[in-house]
Amino acid sequence: MQNKIKGNSGEREVVGLAKGKGLNAMRIPLSGAGAIKGDVIIENMVFGVKRWKRFNKKIVRDVESFNGCFVREDRGQWLVVLSAECFLDLLKEIKGV
Repeated sequence: MQNKIKGNSGEREVVGLAKGKGLNAMRIPLSGAGAIKGDVIIENMVFGVKRWKRFNKKIVRDVESFNGCFVREDRGQWLVVLSAECFLDLLKEIKGV
């Protein structure tokens, strides 16, 4: 039950951050267990929301020191990690909100 509470809280935090930037945002009913998979919708794009007690310190350090961090597992796809504020500002600019 604790994980569900933490997950719901994280989803509400992310939606609040997006709305604070003037973006359209909402939690997905049933957190992806329904027809739409994912946790939140921001400007018609679906996102998952994950919270952990700890996160890779090297990635966190790079995100705090630079604009973001490119990461990938061996033979995996590249991912980009940005601060929520940086990402939401970029999205706001792209969407012209």
